[in-house]
Order: sequence, then structure tokens, then C-alpha cells
Amino acid sequence: MSKPVVAHAIRGYLARTETFVGNQVTMLQDHRSIVIAHHRSPNREFDIDDLYIINERSKGLRRKVEKLAYSTLKRMMRNDVEAAASWVKNHSPALWHFHYAVDAAFFLPLYRRLKLPAVVSLYGYDISSFPNKLGGFGRRYIKRIFNVMDCFLAMTEDMKRDAITFGIPEEKIIVHYHGINAQRFRFDERTYKRKKPFNILCVGTLEPKKGQHHLLRSLAELWKARPDIDAKVMLVGKGPLQKELERIIQQHKLHDRVELTGYIPHLDPKFLQCYRDADVFVHFSTTQPDYDKEGIPGTIVEAMASGLPVISTHHAGIPEAITNGVHGILLEEKDVAGITTSLIQLNENEEMRKRLGQAAAQRALNDLDVRTRTRNLERIYNSTTEKVHSETNNGNRMRKSYSTVRGGTA
Repeated sequence: MSKPVVAHAIRGYLARTETFVGNQVTMLQDHRSIVIAHHRSPNREFDIDDLYIINERSKGLRRKVEKLAYSTLKRMMRNDVEAAASWVKNHSPALWHFHYAVDAAFFLPLYRRLKLPAVVSLYGYDISSFPNKLGGFGRRYIKRIFNVMDCFLAMTEDMKRDAITFGIPEEKIIVHYHGINAQRFRFDERTYKRKKPFNILCVGTLEPKKGQHHLLRSLAELWKARPDIDAKVMLVGKGPLQKELERIIQQHKLHDRVELTGYIPHLDPKFLQCYRDADVFVHFSTTQPDYDKEGIPGTIVEAMASGLPVISTHHAGIPEAITNGVHGILLEEKDVAGITTSLIQLNENEEMRKRLGQAAAQRALNDLDVRTRTRNLERIYNSTTEKVHSETNNGNRMRKSYSTVRGGTA
């Protein structure tokens, strides 16, 4: 018997930071994936055979018009909708999985052409900061999907509250964390012996909400307070905050204490080695003025899986992954001095590093691994499909409660 087909839809397949989408596409066990996207993005690690790229199908003047429609109005051209619908239909899909609410709104004409059961994953900015973009146009752009899509997946309870506030019907929302490939980062050989240098790792796009600038200012204070601690920071990633980070490094003379590696591909062995060489992981997530915030940053879970003690913040869904004092240390978003204090504690206390690191690894490997979470995702697929078919057969497309398949993050 052939596996049911899931049609994944995302505007760009696949951004370098979106390995969490790639995992959901490629790690299904009881379903088969096809992908439709508007354009290609740099990450090619998750390319599959059944991949349809809209802007690669048009030529000449039509391509110029399509590009203009996308860049100015974020709309699909009618010819593109028909061609894409024909391609998707040829694969006999059982349901849609739209990644990001913004992308679901973009693909709405295609959904209307093929009204399959539809699941929409929410990932953060699409319901936190995007609704306030362009004088509220973002809110109007997305709200069109609320009544037509069948199920919305919120990564955390915090994100669910934001979704309800935004206007998504509560009965359509399931809390489901997608998970990361925790087994890949498992490092049972880790030792927690005190050594020099004391290696501090931070991985993520260099941007204000990730808080790398706070970490560097904390490092400067650590150097002043405890020059005997040979602390080194490695920042993995690139992004708009880089010039500010370079300014801080220059201001506090941190050149020999900070390494900016730039982007390292997720599947590069060097990426894994960064976690193995580290002694502590810091990810100082902060809510931005436009309310932009995170869900559960995947790099935090990667660090946990590798057995690293984590210093982070009471931000968004992070407390749903880390219990303060059990799996790591959580600080208030403005408590930059707390990073310094926590680093000193972890440097001096081998037992604390070991206790937090091993508990974090157990939490990530048992509860947050993509294999565990994918089984839950496929149960959601099945439940959504069955519910929609049942309502259709009864002549009733009312949206009912999904309480029987609520997944949670644990």
C-alpha cells in the first residue's frame, strides 16, 4: 500500500536557518513528501526528487511579470497557480502542510484550487512581528487563512497564546514542537573537567533577538572582574548584527577572546565539532520592540543534546524546553550581568556543569528529538485528514476541537 502524500509548501526552499523544515520534509516515516516553493534558497541539503520551484518554470516576459508580482504584492500569477496545481495534483496528495502562516497566505490561491486538508506551522515572526508590518497590512494579509485552514501548529504554549491573541480560533491550534535531530549531537564522551580555555559557544543568525551583543558585553565584564578566567567566545553565524559585534570587540579589546566563524553549514562536521569543543552554551534571546521573538531556538536544543549546560532567558518557549536550575540557567531578558555571574559559577563548579549538562542531554534526547516529534506530527496529519473527510461526508465543514491529538512539547 502506497504512503499518503504530504504537499509541503514554503516560499523559499530552503533557507540555511530552516533545517527544522527540512527535517519535517525528509524524516516522515508513514507519509511521503513533495515540496512546492516559489524560489530556491541557499540551503540545498534537503532537496528531494519531487520538488517544484515556481519561478524556475516561467521564461522571458512572463518571468519578469511574475517576479514583479511576487516582490511588490506577494501574489501568485494565475498561470503559475494552474501549473503548480496540475503538478501537485499529479502526485495525489492527501493534505497540505504550509510552513509559516505568511507562506500559507501566499499560497492561498493554490489551496483554493486544491482544497485538501491543510496544516499550517507557525514558527515565530509570522505571528509575532509580521502582523504589525506595513501599518497593519501584515495582519490583514494573514487573517485570510484563519477560517479556511484546518489546523495550526504552535511550537509552544507561549506561541499558542500569541496565535489566539492574533485571532486564530483556539480550537484549531495544536501545540507541537517539531524537534531537532538530537541524536546527531549526542556526545556521551563529554567530560566536565575544568580546563583552559573556558570555551563559550553561541550559534545562530547574528541579529538582535539572538543577543550576541549582550554576550560580548558580558564577556568584557567577566574579563574585568575575573582576569584569571581564560574565557573564549565562539560566535557561529552571520547576519545584520555583525558590524555591531565587531565594534564591541574593538571597543573592549576582545580580539584574542572572540572568534567570529561566519556561517558553517549545518551538516559540515565542523558544525558538530563546535558543540563538542565548548564548555557552555549561551543564547540570550530577547523580545524586540516590534514584538519579534523566537519559539524554541533549535541551537539551544542542539546544545542540550550534546550535554552542554545552557545559559538563556525566560523568553517565549525557551522555559518549555529548559527548567531553570534543572536543564540550564534562565535569566530575565535584561539581566546581562547575570550572564557574567552564571559564567563564573559554571567555570568554577564542575559538578554544576555536569548536573545541568547531563539533565539537558536527557531532556533533548528523550523528548525533543525529531524522531519522537515526527511520530506526533504524523498522528496530527492522520487526525486532521480523518476529521476533514468525516465533516465533508457529513456535509459539514465546521471546525471542531483537536483536543484528542494535542501534542505538547514534552
